Amino acid sequence: MKIIAQTSGGFLIESNSEEIAQILGFYYSGSSGCPKIQTGLIIKVSDMFKRLEQIKYNSKRVKETRSKLREILLTLDNLETTLVEENLADKE
Repeated sequence: MKIIAQTSGGFLIESNSEEIAQILGFYYSGSSGCPKIQTGLIIKVSDMFKRLEQIKYNSKRVKETRSKLREILLTLDNLETTLVEENLADKE
């Protein structure tokens, strides 16, 4: 992808159809659901950026939740060990 000119409203970019398909979130231009790459196609980059921000935010939350769940699991494992030990001690 190459910026080849500047216009009053932004930039004119040269790109091949595969790069455009990937910007749209598809593996290649022939991927199922990929729109036809042609002149006049509007690519809403800001919408894609918002989605990436959501993924980033959710990824952080998933990591935090996973950490908390590991702490809970460790606590339950310790509790189980304690209960088993107490049960064995009661039987002796």
